[in-house]
Amino acid sequence: RILWSELSMSVLLTDSEELQVEIEKAKSRRKIKYSAFKQQQLASCQPILTPYPVVLMFFLIGLMLLLVGLLFLKFAIPLKEQNIPYTDCVLDRVCHINFTLTEDIKSPVMYYSLTKFYQSHRRYTSSRSYAQLRGEVIPKYNSLEYYNCLPKRSFNNSDDVNDIYLPCGVATSSHFTDKFRLYDNAGKLLPLKKEGISWKSDEKLYKNPSKEAPGIRVIPDFTDEDFIVWMRLAAFPDFRKIYRFIETDVLKSGTYLLEIDNYFNPELFGGDKSIILRETGKHIGINNSFLGDSYIIVGSVCIFLSLIFLLQHKLSGRELGSGVNYYN
Repeated sequence: RILWSELSMSVLLTDSEELQVEIEKAKSRRKIKYSAFKQQQLASCQPILTPYPVVLMFFLIGLMLLLVGLLFLKFAIPLKEQNIPYTDCVLDRVCHINFTLTEDIKSPVMYYSLTKFYQSHRRYTSSRSYAQLRGEVIPKYNSLEYYNCLPKRSFNNSDDVNDIYLPCGVATSSHFTDKFRLYDNAGKLLPLKKEGISWKSDEKLYKNPSKEAPGIRVIPDFTDEDFIVWMRLAAFPDFRKIYRFIETDVLKSGTYLLEIDNYFNPELFGGDKSIILRETGKHIGINNSFLGDSYIIVGSVCIFLSLIFLLQHKLSGRELGSGVNYYN
């Protein structure tokens, strides 16, 4: 009996020691570790802005913006381009247009341009099914949200899932379909490169559905770069979209022939169509002076404000710390 009581006491002591260890561990886990960062005791600098440093700061920032703006204008303005309208071409026919380049175009890119086409209209932007464009199969007609794809949801507004347009929506059914070929003065076909005209981030949003997906196939290949470029909506009614890279270093001045498979009807929206051959800038890309003008305007405002601050301080300035008592 004595042996048994001693054994029980040792077990109780062992259990209490383990319990005490666990309690100490729990306390250490709950204990907040001290650090200057957590206690907001890091060394800090609180400069007092006096007039002269403020004037100098505004002047230097304005000068820097002016220089950057001038650089943007220097590289943007010299870019050359040639606009070739073809709105009057007969629809559903092959159209031939002869044109003359008066200047060489370096690293040429071909764009198509449309006017009065409102891709940014709310009904146009919402008339699509993102699930379809991702390659997902729509099992039932009612699976399409009511407002999605209107008024191009299905053939004759049928409720049959096999009559759903694939993909549905106005944006997909109105995609640009004209095709272009460019010949030089000797009748040689110039090579046009399609690869790389769409954004890589956009390409991740499109995937072809399985062959067993029900519906009427409107777009044969959802991953086609021409289709992806068209589906990136333009903000303004007059816009241009990239068509091809012309695989030549320089498009020499001279006479050229543009051959067009004319399928896209501009009379439906009352606009115009044209082809643009444009030089590619090595630095900022497009012939657009907006960014340079913006930098110059903001820089000029900063320099003007710095002069105003300096003049105000000279005429009615006061020493730091000597002034009106604002509490009386």
